[in-house]
Amino acid sequence: MKFKLEICVDSVQSAIDAQQAGASRVELCDNLFEGGTTPSYGTILLARKYLQIGLNVLVRPRAGDFLYTDLEFDIMKRDIEMCSRCGADGIVIGMLQFRRDN
Repeated sequence: MKFKLEICVDSVQSAIDAQQAGASRVELCDNLFEGGTTPSYGTILLARKYLQIGLNVLVRPRAGDFLYTDLEFDIMKRDIEMCSRCGADGIVIGMLQFRRDN
């Protein structure tokens, strides 16, 4: 049985290191000490430039719970569009339910 190894990373250098160590793909995040948030688009673009392995991007507008407002959900949709434009292979998302703004 062949396993695929995905490594959670928080920088382009960590992504390159994971690739060199044999990872099949990376989950690119920012602020791992807070549970992870969406990385900058510059980070995503450079990771895509230097990686030949899969690149998944965490889409999470803030630390804390996974109950997002309508506004936060709109932000997440825009971030997903940008991840696609930056060449990400996929996104990683955690969501329990919406918390209505009104």
